[in-house]
Amino acid sequence: MKERENCLVKACFAGSAAEAAQMLNFLSQHEIAASAEAGSLKVYEGNSPSGQAILVAEEDASRAEELLRGFAPIRTYAFRREGGQAILGRWGGRVLAGFCLFFLLLPLFLLFVKQLF
Repeated sequence: MKERENCLVKACFAGSAAEAAQMLNFLSQHEIAASAEAGSLKVYEGNSPSGQAILVAEEDASRAEELLRGFAPIRTYAFRREGGQAILGRWGGRVLAGFCLFFLLLPLFLLFVKQLF
């Protein structure tokens, strides 16, 4: 029996840990061994914002890529997105930041006014 080389190659890319788990399960159902390689922030946060690469054996790469081309994982986002941008949008974020800044600076301003009188 010929020994297989343990050379892993990237078959596709998953946007989150949940998507990667779905892809790994799908490949497993088609008898392709795979693993997910996450970015360095997974160690600290539990999920890498840069996503995860799906790795398979070199000899299974073309079949895995073909299978995953037709596979659509359930997308997971922290915010609902439309057009690639979060619903809150740029202006909503600025208004929210302005309110936060106002309530952080208000006590300092009141202390300053109290010192004057």
